[in-house]
Formats: sequence, structure tokens, C-alpha cells
Amino acid sequence: MKRLLTLLFPLLSWIPTPASEHLLWKNIPVGNMPMAVHAITRAGNGLIWLGTDYGLFGYDGYKIYGYGPDNGFPGCQIHGVEARNGRLYLGTNNGLQILDTRSGAVRYPVADDNPSEIRAMTSEGNRLWIGALSGLYEYDFLTNELRKCRLDLPHDAVYALLYDRGDLYVGTYRGLCRYDLAENRVEPIELKYRGADKSSIFVNALALDTDKRVLHAGTEGSLLSYDLSAQRVVDERLRGNSVKSLRLCTDGMLAGTDNGLYLLNEQETTLYRHDSRIPGSIANNIIWSLMVDAEGNLLAGTDTGLSITNTTSGLNIIQLSALTGRGDGNQISSMLRDADGALWLGGPNGIIRVADEGSEWFLPGNANSGLSHNRIRDIFQDRRGTIWVATDGGLNRFDKRRRRFESFHIEDAGGRYNANWCYSIVEDAEAHLWVGSYMGGIMAVDPAALKAGEAYRARRAVNTETGLPNNLVNRIVSDRRGGVVWAILFRDDSLIRLDDGGQQRINVKELTGNYPNTLYIDPDDVVWVGATDKLLRVSPEMTQTRVYRLPTGESGSDNIIDLEKVGAELWIVTTTGVWTLDTDTGEVDLLPLPDRSYASIYLDPADGSVLLGSADEIIQVNPEWIVNDIREKSVNIMRVLVDGKVSAAPFPAGSGLSRITLKSAADEVKIELSSLDCNPVKSYRYAYHIPGVTDDYVVLPPGENTLSVPHLSSGTYKLLIRHYAAGATPISLQIKVQAPWYARWYAICAYLLVLGGATLSTIILLRRRDRRRLEQRERDHTLTSIRHKMEFLTNISHELKTPLSMILGPVSQLREEVSDKKMRHTLDVIHKNAVRINEMVHKTVEIDRVDLETEAPVIRSRVDVTEFCRSIFDSYAEAWPSVHFVFTADNEPLTAEWDVVKMESVFNNLISNACKYSKEDATIGCSIRRIGRSIEIRVSDDGMGIPAGEQQLIFQRLFRSSRTAEMKNGTGIGLYLVKRYVEMHGGEIGVESCENMGTTFTVRLPYETSEAAAAPPHTENPDPAKPRILIVEDNRAVAELIQDILSECCECQIASNGRAGLALLPTFRPELILTDEMMPVMSGMEMCRRIKAMPAFASIPIIMVTAREDNETETQAARLGIDTFVAKPFEAPLLRALVEQRLHAKNAVRESLRIEQITSVAPIVAESGSERLLDLVTRTIEEHIDDTELNVKALCEKTGIGNKQLGRLIKKYAGVTPVEYIRQIRMKKAVVLLSQHKFTIAEIAYMVGFGTPSYFTRCFIAQYGCKPSQYSDPSEK
Repeated sequence: MKRLLTLLFPLLSWIPTPASEHLLWKNIPVGNMPMAVHAITRAGNGLIWLGTDYGLFGYDGYKIYGYGPDNGFPGCQIHGVEARNGRLYLGTNNGLQILDTRSGAVRYPVADDNPSEIRAMTSEGNRLWIGALSGLYEYDFLTNELRKCRLDLPHDAVYALLYDRGDLYVGTYRGLCRYDLAENRVEPIELKYRGADKSSIFVNALALDTDKRVLHAGTEGSLLSYDLSAQRVVDERLRGNSVKSLRLCTDGMLAGTDNGLYLLNEQETTLYRHDSRIPGSIANNIIWSLMVDAEGNLLAGTDTGLSITNTTSGLNIIQLSALTGRGDGNQISSMLRDADGALWLGGPNGIIRVADEGSEWFLPGNANSGLSHNRIRDIFQDRRGTIWVATDGGLNRFDKRRRRFESFHIEDAGGRYNANWCYSIVEDAEAHLWVGSYMGGIMAVDPAALKAGEAYRARRAVNTETGLPNNLVNRIVSDRRGGVVWAILFRDDSLIRLDDGGQQRINVKELTGNYPNTLYIDPDDVVWVGATDKLLRVSPEMTQTRVYRLPTGESGSDNIIDLEKVGAELWIVTTTGVWTLDTDTGEVDLLPLPDRSYASIYLDPADGSVLLGSADEIIQVNPEWIVNDIREKSVNIMRVLVDGKVSAAPFPAGSGLSRITLKSAADEVKIELSSLDCNPVKSYRYAYHIPGVTDDYVVLPPGENTLSVPHLSSGTYKLLIRHYAAGATPISLQIKVQAPWYARWYAICAYLLVLGGATLSTIILLRRRDRRRLEQRERDHTLTSIRHKMEFLTNISHELKTPLSMILGPVSQLREEVSDKKMRHTLDVIHKNAVRINEMVHKTVEIDRVDLETEAPVIRSRVDVTEFCRSIFDSYAEAWPSVHFVFTADNEPLTAEWDVVKMESVFNNLISNACKYSKEDATIGCSIRRIGRSIEIRVSDDGMGIPAGEQQLIFQRLFRSSRTAEMKNGTGIGLYLVKRYVEMHGGEIGVESCENMGTTFTVRLPYETSEAAAAPPHTENPDPAKPRILIVEDNRAVAELIQDILSECCECQIASNGRAGLALLPTFRPELILTDEMMPVMSGMEMCRRIKAMPAFASIPIIMVTAREDNETETQAARLGIDTFVAKPFEAPLLRALVEQRLHAKNAVRESLRIEQITSVAPIVAESGSERLLDLVTRTIEEHIDDTELNVKALCEKTGIGNKQLGRLIKKYAGVTPVEYIRQIRMKKAVVLLSQHKFTIAEIAYMVGFGTPSYFTRCFIAQYGCKPSQYSDPSEK
């Protein structure tokens, strides 16, 4: 840590704040909640293990992993972790537990008394010493035996243990003692210092300085130092602190307390505390555990997780706030160390000078600043030691005596061009400054002749008048002698060389494929040009060139920002990181630097370190350390995830992984990698290569350690993974992708068997062909005979049906007219047997009737429609007891002239299909109602449904749905006959169906009997003006109560459960639903969910009346779209008011939709007087939409509506003023025209009545949030 401060001294020595502010901590939460980390240890493979309040966790430098049973011993406090031979020995509040990291198995030691509440552990040889609240214990690694040491300790509660030279030092709740293992003797240690006896103090932690033979004891109150040779306390520090952990390091003693982390040595005491103002401060002030690894990483287990910092001097992050003491920010884009040792930092927010005596921040407008602009483009020091700054406000010079800047106005000889937008500065051999400017070209300046406030004419100007392609200078550089100036320009493809002989050029774009964007000249006068992701090297004489390309990684793009020669390597700053290029071999390394957006790079001559400029900070790097570090690190596979599930976790288990097998090419494979480096500021980059799949190594993005393996076809592949660094050794992983089942050996054998079987079958078929010909002749003969028989039966049936018609018709009429019971009974017998004969004749020819072109005659008889359908429906209810049948009908008597046999076949087919294709607990409904001069009969179910593409085909002859073809028996004739018989009665049939939601068949038949037409309306007929309400309630008494409450204003229908309610929807067509929640068969919530999934019924308002009043039920109801939630018991007036309110709201929505249609560009038929007026207004606007003079006054004149009346009308129905309404109609018309892609934007503007296209565009953006061109062409958005 002292080395860190020594390296930073040129930057930090003047800063009055303590050194603790310059250590940046990475704070890592453990688990999903704050938890204390009591133990930290590193296993032999490099993985960090953490013992916490809530179990065991591992850390690999990227992620925290939970391990052990149920992912990390949940609820188990772990105060000690010892790693040995692939096992973890865990001191927990449940005793000693031993975790095998390879298998995940947990075992316990052989002991009569496994101590609970373990607080400390230390190992020595084959023995593990354990301190618990119940005493001291000894565990043997070889025999797995645990025994309690029967000793006279100062107190049974042991909190700290330390082994040294055959002695075990034991810190207890009431003092410290030494346990002589050879003599099996305990000696108390007196802790007296300056007259104060602290022998009975609580000892939390122990640490031994082996060189000085001083034992440090962390206690509740201070840190005591006990000299083992003198056997006395020689020092007491940190008074008033509870010292919870101790660790010796190269810079002194680290002490974790409840007041922060202390670093103590002979010179000073440094405190590291949490500071909410500093994001990089330590997470918490309570430090339970400490560990320092070999790489200088300090890990602190705090009360809220793990905090890590690095104490080495290889890489440091320096905040601008630490350098300046200010909270201002700056993106450091240029840096310079001047001859006086001061560091200059420039960016878009001014320039900063950092020196031993303090820092100065120069900004325009500040007192005594003098800076002409805040945007700093370049910082340069000439041979006289003068500091020059290129800004967007011209050239500036720093007056060291006055401590302020002077600005200069520079022009060419003709005064046409100036250097007010200054980008770059160099010096030639004659000590003249060359200034590159944007818009002004390049100008040579004599520094001695410059005077502040006066215009200066340049000695020489290079611009478009002297041969430059343009005057937009990007950057200029010069060689060491100052005899040659090199330049690159914006919007130009060349590198330009300027000397006394004139200009020379190299076309960079021809060599690299990209335009140049950065320029650098190294100490050997070699010129380097960055061109996006390419790097061009040019010799001083322009005789040799070489192109290098940087790997683009998974992002596919990169851009070179700045360059710097460091030793033998060229450092390259890009948008994806910092690279090093070996200029001899061409090998490229990606450095493990923090993931930042770097803007500049500078080799600091003060100490040879590399400074990287970023937003509000500087990254200081020791180049030798960072390059060697990445080449020494190895890559480790931590976990393999296949389709999101952990397939292998080799490294945490202490084993390697060489091969994985994938069952399918579609498997998604992710591999988590780690370098097992806890350094919080390093950021390793990984690369992978699959020969035959990727052309070269693919680099992962910054900070990414998860490799997503591309989808591979079946076969065996070799995956190579390494750090992206030259010379880094890759690890190899074999990936085997199994072939699909149809390409495996058993599938190939099956193909051969099929081929052999096909050949054999062909031979057999050829041999049988002649025999089949003979059989065909016999078959044809038989079919002819059968056809003759069927024709005979058909003819007979036709002859029989004519007299049957003459019997059934009169008999059915006489049955209604005769009042004599005996005579009526006789007529019933005649009618019944005549129907039976008709049925027998019908069944005789029905199967063949499908193929006949002629139609059988309809034998009509008068039937009671309701009773006829109810009898058929009830017969199925008896045959299918597991199905719920719901029958509804109008109260009025309905009679019709039907062919009983055919109509019975119709309803039998419809109801039997509903039963066959529904589940056992399904609901089947049948409803009958009269609509005008027709009878409507609906049969519905909630079964599997019919696909939308097949609903028009189901009435075709022999067609069967794909959903049912393999599930149930059938011929495909039933629905064909249903449609045919309905049409024979002058009716029609329709179907509504949704897959997995059910099917409804609707049969409409004419109703034209004179008696029905003349009969007066029944007193209980439903009033068509009344709204229909479906009451779904399993409690009959409650349902009838609700029906009584609403009967005066509504037509109600009751269903006993949710499934019955669904069945009634297609037939009853309610306008509002009242439902309970808890019901048998199907709950109210489930019924509502299904209703909202049906487009035809989703808009029906729903009121839930239930005894459940919990928030969860109300929340679920709201999510399902239930309109109102009413708790039981309820008040009748409240329920009636809620029903009326929901019905009124629904009617209001209907009227609003009609208004919306009226106000759209395409008018619809209006209903009320106000709607007709609004329709007139809309049509008038459309007829004169191209008239720019159409305003509110003109609209009133054309429609004959007064100004105030027009305003009230539009405000009421459209919610806007008349002016806004006219603009809306124009905008809607414009959208229609834009969608046709026939007119330009200007043409459309004039067509919709706008005077100028620009005004039209502004109005369009205000209305739709985008330009008209973006609306018509979405690709422009």
C-alpha cells in the first residue's frame, strides 16, 4: 500500500485529504439480502469461499455462487472455513460440517459431542482446532474423529485461535490463554498495560508478528500487543473500538473493527470508512473478516457483504474530485506533463493544472482565467517551456507569471481564413508554431510576434487555395526535427505530408477501406494513422506502408481514438478497450483494464507510467505489470449452462472439464469463465475459436465472462478459449453434438429394413395383381346387385311415404280438434304407429340417401317444438350423467309443421356430437326462442371446438374435422344430413366455434302457423326491451333473491355454476352477468377468464357478488377485467343501482362508438338529431377539405349552424374546439393519402387545405409525434 502512495506522489502529494480516499473498493452483495461475511478463505484452485450468516458462497471474481445442500446451507451461520483436499470444513452454528465440493455431499465427524455455535478454527498438521461457545475441540483429518478438550480455560466461549511453535493461543470471552500441546497445560496470559489489568477482556481476534514475536489481540475496547519474549503488553491502540478481525500485511497490521478498517504501522494509522458521498468507499464499517492474497487484493467481510480493493501499484484509478477537491466533471481528451512537473488535463469542460502546490481549473468566465473557450482540443509545450492550448475559441497561451491564459486571433495573409476553431498545435525547426484549425486550414505562426487582442497574419497558410482538399483539419503532427508536418482532414481520405518541397499524399481509404480519424508520430518518426478498426503504418519517407487490423469481437465494430508508443509496443485506445501492438510481429493484446470509455492516452515522463483519460478520472497503469499479468493468467471454466440449466460446474468442484455432450443441435450452451483474479479494477477479455466454425478468435465484449456457443450441427468440435493476449495459452473443450434421431445408426437400420420390406412388398403386389383383377370383376358384379336392391328399396320407400303423409297430416290435425278422451287416445295410437312406420322407412333408406340426387318427400305433422326438443334433450341427460345439461325456452307455446323423423335426426346428431366431443364434466346447452317469424334453436357445448379453417367444410358430405378424425367414431354424414333436412324445412343452420372453447350450432326454421300469429301475447313472455341478465349462483335461494330484485327492470336467467353459465352465453346472449366466485364444477373467476377470452362476449360487463372480501380476490378480479366487486351480504338498492349503472355505461359506450364512427373520415348513418348535425359538419369539412379558407366562420355559413351551437356540439361529442376538430379531420385525411404512397408530402399538404408544407409538417408532428415522411415510411423512424 505504501508503494501505491509512492507511485501516486506526483499527483497526490499535495492533497490534504487522507490516503484512504484514494483506495477504490468494489462492493459485492452476497445473496439477495445484506448478510455478514464472517470467514474468507481461498481454496487451492484459487476460488474464494465465504462463510456468512446465511450459508456458504463462492466468488470467482465475477459472480457469487451459493453451494452445498439447497444452494448454500440456508439459515446456517458459518464462522470458519478450512479448505483441504477438495473438501471444505465448515464451522457453523450447527457444528462441524464437511462438504465434498466434487459431489456436493455433506458429512459429519465421528463424535459424541459435535459442538454447536462454532466461532473460530485454525489448522496445524493433521489437526483442526475448533473454538465454540461450549469450549475447545480437536478434529483429526485422517480419522475423521472429533473430541472435546477438557481444559481449564478462562471461559468456555472461545472466539479466537492461533497456533505457533507447539502452542495454541486461545482467545475467550474472558481473557487470553496459552495451551501447551506437549504438556497439555493451559496458562492464562496477563494483559496489563500502564496499570490497567485487562486480563478478563473479551478477545475477538489474534495475529502474530513472527519477526518481532509480538502477539496482537483484538478485544472489545482496543488492540493489545503482547511481547511473547518479555511476556507483557507493550502497546495498546485503537481504544474505544471493538476489534473483530486482524491480518498482517507487508505494510503493517490490518484491523477490522465496528468503526471501519484500520491500517497500522510504526509511522501512521489510516482509517477506511464507508462514505455515502463516495461510490468507491468500503460498503460498511463493521468488518468481521479479512484476507490479503498473493496479488495484493484485500478482501474484507463486512456486515452487508464483501468489499475488495487492490493495494498494489500496478493499476490505479484517480478521480478528478480527489485531484481538484471539486465536484465538476470533465472528459479527459488531452494530457501533458510540463517541464515544471505539473500535469495538464484538458477536455470539453476546460483545462486543469495539477502541481505540487495545488490544482487550478481554468474555465471561460472565471476570474483571472483568460481562456477563450471551454473545449480543449490540444495541449502543447514549445522549446521555451511555454504552454499552448488549442480550443474551439482559438489559440491560447499560458502566462506563467500572471497565472492566466491569453488568446490570439490568427488569420491568413488575405484575411479570408482564420484559426478561431483550433484543433492541433506543433512546432517546426525554426521554433514557429503550426496551428491546424477547422474551417481555416493550417497556419504557421511566430510566437514572439503574437499580441493578445490584436489580429495576427500568419507567416504561411496551407488551405484550399494552396492545394488542400478542404480546410477541415483534424490533427497535425511533426517529426523530431520539426522539418516535416503531417496532417489528416475531416471528410478526406488522405494522409498529407508537408515540407519545404510542397505536399505529398497517401490515400488511406484505398489502403484500409476507411477514412482516417486519428494521427500519431512515434519517437522514430514513424507515422501511424487510425482508420476506424484499421491501423496504417507509414515510414518517414512514405516509401513503406503496412496495414494492421484490430479484432472487432462480437460487437462487429471498433474505432481507434488515440495512440501512444510505450517501449517497443504501440498502445491503441479504441471504443472497446486498450490494445497493445507488437510492431515487429503484428501480435495484438487486449489489456485487462477497467471497462471505461477512454478518450486519450499519455506516456508520463515523470515515472514511465501510462495515463488513460476517461470521464472524471484518470487510469494510471504500470505498463510492464499489466502486460505480464495477462499473459500469466489462465482461463477457468466455472459453469456450463444448457438451455438455462446448469449442466456442469467443474471448477468450484475442484475438477476440470474436457468434454461436454449435447443432445440436440438446438441446445443453447453458455459457458461461464473466470481468471480467478479478485482485483476490482481489472477487466479481462476472453476470446474463443471453433476451428471450422469461426474464422479466427472471437473476442467477448468488455466485462463479459459468459461465452454463448453458436448453434452447431451434429458432430464433434474443438472449442478453444483464452485471454485475448499474444502468447496466451488456450484451454480446449471438446463439444459433441449428437445427431438427430433420424440420422443415428438405429434409424439407418430402420431405413434399410423399410427398403427391404418395400422391395418384398412390390414383388408380392405384382404377384397378386392378376388375382386382384379377378376379384375386381366379382366385386363389380356384387356392387351392381346391391345398387339394384337399394334402388328397389328407395322406390318402395317413396311409394310408402306418400300415403303416410296423407295419414299423419290429418291425424295430427284431428288430435288437436277432438275433445273426446277415448277418441283422442285412439288418434294418439294411430299417430304413434304411423310415425313409427315413417321412422322404419326412413332408416331403411337413410344410409343410401346421401348418394341420391332426388329428395325424399317431407311428411309433416304438427308438433310442440319445446316439448319435442326437451324430450330428445332429456334422453341424453339420462344417458350421459357426467355431463351437465341446461335447457332453456321461451314461455310462449310454439307449434310447427315438421317432419318428426327428419327433425329428430337433426337434433340427435347435434346433441350426440356435443356429448361425444366434450369432456366428462362438460356443459351442454339447448335454447329455443321465437324471433319474429322464425324459431331459433341453439345447441352449444364447451368442448374441443372446430378449427376456423374447417368451419365452412363440416356440412360437406363425408368431411371430418382434423381435431376429431382420430378420436371418435363417425362417418362424416351426420352434419351433412342435418343441413339437408333443415333446408328441406325451409330453414338454415350456422356454426360458431373457437378451439378449446366450445361450439354453438344455430338452427333457424320458419314459424308461420296462423294460430300462432293470431294468438295474443302470453303474459309471461319476455319483454324484448328489457336488458337480459345472467345470474350465476350455486345457492338457489340467493339466485332467486337477486332475480326478484331485478325482475321489474330486467329479464333474468339463472345458472348454477360457471360451466352452466358458459353454456348459456350463446343461447341467452346476456347484456350483463352477475356471478358468485366460489361454486362447484367451475368457479366464478375461471368462468370470467374464459368469457374474456371469447371475442363475442368479452365486452359483457361482469359484477361479482361473493362472500370473499380479501384483497387478493379483489386484485384477481380486477386483473380479469371484472367491472364491479360486491361483497355479501348486499343491499338490494345498492345492487339494483350497480346493475343500472353498468347497463347505462355500456349503452354510453355504444353511443360513443357511434359518435367516433361519425367523426371519422368515412361517415356512417347517424341516429339522434345531434348525431345528424355532427354528421353534417363532418361531411361539410370533407367536401371542402382542400379549401385553405375553411375556418369556423365559413363552416357555420355552409352548415347553417350558429357559432355557439357549433362549439357546444363539437365540444360535447369530440371533446375539442371547432378549430381543432377541423384540423383533426384534415390530419385523418392526410393519413389516408399517405398510406396510398401516391403523392408527395407537399401535394398532400395542399390537398388537405394547408397553405404551406412546413406548417402541415408541424401540425402533423403535434398530432402523431412523427414527421409525415416517417409515418409513410416506417424505415425512416
